[in-house]
Amino acid sequence: SFLVNNFNYFKASNIFNYLLGIGLSNNTIKMVEIDIFDIIFRYGIIGFSIFVYIFSKLPFKSLSTIEKFSLILIILISLTSGHVLLYPNVCIYIALLATKMNREGV
Repeated sequence: SFLVNNFNYFKASNIFNYLLGIGLSNNTIKMVEIDIFDIIFRYGIIGFSIFVYIFSKLPFKSLSTIEKFSLILIILISLTSGHVLLYPNVCIYIALLATKMNREGV
């Protein structure tokens, strides 16, 4: 029901909210609790594009098998539950993988 409520609210918004999102401080509508939809609705098309761009720039070829599996698992979990990619408690593991890749000069 949260997805339907967010979609209807987002659909009824203006173009400014389409591009930049409805924000996190909007307490009239609850978050969907599925990260991909929360990113689209809360940060808009521009925020979602930036998010996808950042993930596309990660050099996946330099990762070990375990690290690739971990990254795929994190993304799959974020598609079924919320607060995986957006909040520091959990996304620190993604940051650690990105830092490791950066140190290796990739």
